[in-house]
Amino acid sequence: MRKSVLVEAKKAELERRQNELDAREADQRRARAKHEADQRNRKQRFDQENEALARQQRAIASDKANLDRLLASDAAIMAKALSPPDRWTSHPDLAGGQAVPLQAGSPEWSEVEGRFIAGLGATSSGLRDRSGDLRNIVAIKRIENHRLWKSYATYREALKARAVEEGRAHDRYEQVGMFHGTSPAVIPKVVSQGFNRIFNGANAVVYGKGVYFALSSNYSDSYAHADAQGVKHMFICRVVVGEFC
Repeated sequence: MRKSVLVEAKKAELERRQNELDAREADQRRARAKHEADQRNRKQRFDQENEALARQQRAIASDKANLDRLLASDAAIMAKALSPPDRWTSHPDLAGGQAVPLQAGSPEWSEVEGRFIAGLGATSSGLRDRSGDLRNIVAIKRIENHRLWKSYATYREALKARAVEEGRAHDRYEQVGMFHGTSPAVIPKVVSQGFNRIFNGANAVVYGKGVYFALSSNYSDSYAHADAQGVKHMFICRVVVGEFC
């Protein structure tokens, strides 16, 4: 009888251990299944983004073809359109981009300062934020990146050429003086690589992934983060917006 009890106890212990082993194996299977599902989802998103990029590249290639035809008929005008602004001082062969400080009080400084102040809702050079703290413009820099400018100007002129072919007005396709607030870490990336939706998302993506610009500096100020010295950074940009409502 005692032997039978021991056998039953041993059997129960083996069953308990087997159940624990089965539970661990089930957890491992669920974890593997979740991992495989996550991998499939990531691959699907990656494939979708690649396809979107491919469509964009095909559209750009088509626009560039239209631009090439336009260049053949009016090369001089197009060369002027693709040339960087006259104010630029860097050499066209300069690799990457650079931020050129403007002289305080210069016409270009005053132009940018005026746009910023008007967009902020201030009426004097003594700027106050919503909490009443005094703020000053400590520096204005002109971004010069010849590679990005050529890409931008090419795309702008291609859109205009297509609008002409379709009988559409294009006088509002390019908006000058739109604002973009961001974090200090993103600044050098934009200077060297241009705007990219990969850099965005930490602030707001109300209408989906993309690069957002505002008509007023007051609005972009909400998304501009201060650096270690308490200084905020904001871009004022030329933006090809195409047709809009």
